[in-house]
Amino acid sequence: LLVPLVAVAVNLLLVLRGQRTLVNSSNALGFTVFSLVACLLWFGLNIVNSLGFFRHHTQFTLFTPGLDWLLLWGGFGTAMLGAVYYLVPRLMGAEWMRPAWVRMHLGLVAGAVVVLVGAHLLGGWLHGSALRDPTVPFVDVARRYIPFAATGTLAWLLLLGANLLLTVQIGWLLWTTHGASCVPEVRSWLRPETREVNP
Repeated sequence: LLVPLVAVAVNLLLVLRGQRTLVNSSNALGFTVFSLVACLLWFGLNIVNSLGFFRHHTQFTLFTPGLDWLLLWGGFGTAMLGAVYYLVPRLMGAEWMRPAWVRMHLGLVAGAVVVLVGAHLLGGWLHGSALRDPTVPFVDVARRYIPFAATGTLAWLLLLGANLLLTVQIGWLLWTTHGASCVPEVRSWLRPETREVNP
C-alpha cells in the first residue's frame, strides 16, 4: 500500500509544482487540492491503521468513523463542491454573485472536516486507550468518548453554514439568469382556476 501512496503523492506534487497562483486564482481548484490532500491523508492513515499494534488500539472506537468522514467529506465532498463551483457558472452563463463567498465556503468546509476528523481520530485514540485498560470502569470509558462525539455538532454547523452560502449563490444565479421567464410560469401555477360545476 505504501508504493501506490508514494506514486500518487509524487505525481500530484509534480503536477501542482509552480501552480500556486493558478490554484489561488481558481474557485474550483482550491476544493480540488483540498480533496487530493485529504485522500492522500486518508490513504496514509489507513496504512498506519492496518498495522496490528495500531489497530488493536483503534478498533471499535471513533477512529474508524473519523477515517470514513475524512474520505467522505474531505475527499469526495470537496471534490464534488469543486465540480459544482466549476460547472454551474458555465451552465448558467453567469458568474458567481460573490466570489469571496466561494473562498469562505472552502474555509468553512475545510474547518468542518478538520474539526470532525480531528475529534474522531483523537477521540478514537483516547477511547481505545481507555478500552484496553482493565482498571478503567466502563462509565469512565464512555465519559472519555462523549466530548469528542459531541464536537461533531460544531463541524455539522460549519457545514450547514458553508452549504447555505452555496444555496444562496445558486439561488441568485437562477434568479438572475432565469427569473424573468420563471416568474410568470410560477404565477400561473398559483392562480386559482374557475370551473363550472354541473348540478
